[in-house]
Amino acid sequence: MNDIAVERHLANLLGHGESLSDFASWLMNALWSIELEGSDHDVALAARIENRLGGYSSGHISVDELMVDLREDAAEFGVDVRESSAA
Repeated sequence: MNDIAVERHLANLLGHGESLSDFASWLMNALWSIELEGSDHDVALAARIENRLGGYSSGHISVDELMVDLREDAAEFGVDVRESSAA
């Protein structure tokens, strides 16, 4: 697991280069590896995102609220988000 994979995927999602469905699928498949091999930063970011996705999938927050929350998390964790030209 490379140390920037969580950040890279989150940046792709927020920059409109990756769908929410693809992002969530990637994260669920990658969580075990992140926990075993990721830095403390990666583990904390992945756990935060997993919690956010849980709130969304259970209907507690809307997709718009999820994206706002993920943008705030990205800023807090220092993730560089750029808009994709492929949107």
